Amino acid sequence: MTDAPAEVVQASEVVVLGGGCYGCFHARQLLRASERGRLRYQRLVVVDRNPQARARAELTGKAEVVTADWTAYLVDYVPAAPADAQLVPAPFAPHVLADWLVASLRRLRPQLRVSRHPLPGSYPVAYDVTLEDRRYLSEAAWRCPATCPEPQVCPATRGPRTWDLASTVERYADLPVLRFSCLHFAYGVGTIAVRSLQEALRWVADRATPGQRVGVLTASHCHGVGTCLVVEEA
Repeated sequence: MTDAPAEVVQASEVVVLGGGCYGCFHARQLLRASERGRLRYQRLVVVDRNPQARARAELTGKAEVVTADWTAYLVDYVPAAPADAQLVPAPFAPHVLADWLVASLRRLRPQLRVSRHPLPGSYPVAYDVTLEDRRYLSEAAWRCPATCPEPQVCPATRGPRTWDLASTVERYADLPVLRFSCLHFAYGVGTIAVRSLQEALRWVADRATPGQRVGVLTASHCHGVGTCLVVEEA
């Protein structure tokens, strides 16, 4: 009996947000996965607004390092990105995808403006903290390792992972929620399918009307951040 072949994941492009310690770590993990035949890609991009970002010294010749603001970069990148591209979000940051969606809507529908608020609703989760217009939620009541792939058997509880944060939020939310799922991609690195951003952008561009509320949730199975966007006349 032979072992099953190791799974190989693919993406034409992988974009890593952040050129500091976390972004460099994520990029190195992806490079390691590629070197060991577990990941195939054509382009690896690291984005950081700091022209002296650590990535420029550590990843020269291994990844394309772009000096740009994350939001501005995504506004230009997402509409024309390959459908199979993957985005690696920064683990400690503002709600970047809410920022991106607001900026994108401003470009597409200049007659509208968007105000931002914490995600409303009551959710049966272990951790729930609001900071300005962001609501940080977690199903975990314990500290998780940064590279946890969130398997079906939780490494912390040693029991089955019966929860999924995005599903919990959608079940209890009283407004439509645009869901950006950050799921394990390779070697402990979670990614968001750029296709989901493109679909959300089309949804907002086509349906945004004054008075409309929509939730924006960026979440893994266990942790996430939510923001409520309210559309108004400019």
